[in-house]
Amino acid sequence: MEFQEAERRYRELQVQRDQGLLDAAQFHLQVAELLLRDPHGTFWMLDGESGAWYSNRGSGWQPADPRVEWPAGKAESTSLSARRLRPLLFILPVVILLAAGGLALLQLPAWPWDSPAATATPEALVKVAIASPGDGDEVPLGQEVGIELTLSAQPGLEVVDRVELRVDGRPVGEQPVRVRLQPGQASLPLSLPWQPAAVGDYRIAVAAVSGSQETLGSAEIGLRVAELSAPAVPKPACLLQASFLSDVTVPPGQIFPPHARVDKVWQVRNSGTCAWGVGYELALVSGDDLGAASPVRVPPTSAGQPSDLGVSFWAPREAGVYRAVWRLRSPQGEFFGPPLDLQIQVRAEAERSVPPASPAQLEARVVEEGKAIQLSWLDRSDNEDAFRVHRQDVEASVGLVPASAQAFVDRSVACGGTFQYSVVAFNAAGASPPAEAPEITMPACAAGSAALPTLILTVVPSQVVTGEPFALVFQAEDEAGLVRVTIRGQNTGNAEFDEGQTFACEGHRCAASWSLTWDGEAGRTLFFVAEAWDVAGMRSEPARAQVVIRPSP
Repeated sequence: MEFQEAERRYRELQVQRDQGLLDAAQFHLQVAELLLRDPHGTFWMLDGESGAWYSNRGSGWQPADPRVEWPAGKAESTSLSARRLRPLLFILPVVILLAAGGLALLQLPAWPWDSPAATATPEALVKVAIASPGDGDEVPLGQEVGIELTLSAQPGLEVVDRVELRVDGRPVGEQPVRVRLQPGQASLPLSLPWQPAAVGDYRIAVAAVSGSQETLGSAEIGLRVAELSAPAVPKPACLLQASFLSDVTVPPGQIFPPHARVDKVWQVRNSGTCAWGVGYELALVSGDDLGAASPVRVPPTSAGQPSDLGVSFWAPREAGVYRAVWRLRSPQGEFFGPPLDLQIQVRAEAERSVPPASPAQLEARVVEEGKAIQLSWLDRSDNEDAFRVHRQDVEASVGLVPASAQAFVDRSVACGGTFQYSVVAFNAAGASPPAEAPEITMPACAAGSAALPTLILTVVPSQVVTGEPFALVFQAEDEAGLVRVTIRGQNTGNAEFDEGQTFACEGHRCAASWSLTWDGEAGRTLFFVAEAWDVAGMRSEPARAQVVIRPSP
């Protein structure tokens, strides 16, 4: 579905609402299902009240115009079908921080970039390490500062509900943690924005907080806010470095037919001491512009760990040799790491090449004491570039495996779930038919560990001025069946906001939005919390969102 079709469907829903065929809840539910994703991975949605478009490129929802910004090519509909909702629930929030390649952060017992001035709570359950800025740094007045940090805990971070940013003891912001975690994940890099409003010395603290409001660990630094004319260059708190490991796909000089799709993947290692989190990008710096989106967000990567960096484009129609150079870039705009070279040849005769044969004897079995599924197959080709691994409940592939490989381990599965996999081999001429494995079921969850409803809450847009409308959009899913979802404000001072709204739900999925307008004072942040209940009486973990009320220009 392209955006014109979504607009046509929106007008039909308006007519049905005006004729009384849909009530408000049904109308907003069906509008929420018009969510789109374009070929560059940007999400698009229509506001239920105004019909205006908003886009999300991983840094929050902002007003946008698809007639101007929509890339060439077909859009990919991400309507909340039974097979597509689950990945959206983990991808959509500011998220989109976990990349489509399905990469998960690996576990690290300790962090080499811990600043000696960033003091952790003694005997804390969770270690909080602030990597940047450094303790005692100067930052410019009126400019946003990114507080870069890493959470770590053994055996995992599941006890952490969110992190709070506190300035001189006063909470000024927060980010959810639990909804971003993979099972057993023991470390997570994060970035918390703060914009100082006055010069002076401040104590900046970051606290890991549980669902019962218990502080599990914290770290604190001191910052001095100075006028722009004063020196405000922060001292480096950690070292930016990267090292090249391999060309996972498309070795230099590979031949492609005209207008063939090219998926280039480099593997690099974070060889510095800075964790790569929000704001780290891969950018084109020189050479041929082949139509690939630039910059591309980098998957969150801890220091010392490898990361797969990918770009996609279509080979030019004209024959010839094409070269381009890409580099990593920090949130401050600093390029680092080695140049990543891309070189392809376009030849018309390459169209006569043959796609690889399908893998054979694909099998799936439970490994790692019931916590993962291993796939194995027989490679029957000698001309594949790589293998893609697909799982029936995930829209994108869950893994990319180099040529000649014959095994893959999926650690993103949940206890008690049933999964089915397929594997395809591909090269420049195309992909093989998929090889499919029989369904496999993970061991049942331990007593008392029944799956809770999953719930995501977002704000569209995330910043408004007084008098401008905004919408709280939720998406929920539960295997047993949903009953209701509630959204309420947290000490906003507005009776309507704090009393909240209850949405009735039926079936396994539920999505809707609540449109609001703030007429109070500017210069503050409003916090909201949502919860979902299923037919068994199970309640989801709280989902949280916030909207910043800016002064009128």
